Amino acid sequence: MSHARELPNWTIFLIVVPCVMLMVLSHYTDAPIGSLVLLMIITVAYWLPSGCAWSRRHRNTQAIVALNLFAGWTFVGWVIAMCWALTVPAPTLKGVQSSPGEPV
Repeated sequence: MSHARELPNWTIFLIVVPCVMLMVLSHYTDAPIGSLVLLMIITVAYWLPSGCAWSRRHRNTQAIVALNLFAGWTFVGWVIAMCWALTVPAPTLKGVQSSPGEPV
């Protein structure tokens, strides 16, 4: 029995998508390959908070992706999204019901 560790899906996504981008851009532009590699690295870094949240199955993944999409281009927005993606959500209480006005 093999105990080889499998790569998470988001890791494969972060490898395949930039490589495809690099191939397509190098075919249709005359830009130097170094510029295209830099563009690929920036793209991967930009979406890193979303990838982390998705791979950790964070319960606020959609909100983190939205924050990353709309405010990730600012350094502050990207740092907030990354910190949020790396937090461990507080456990929720299941099966506990309270009546309105009754203290929990």
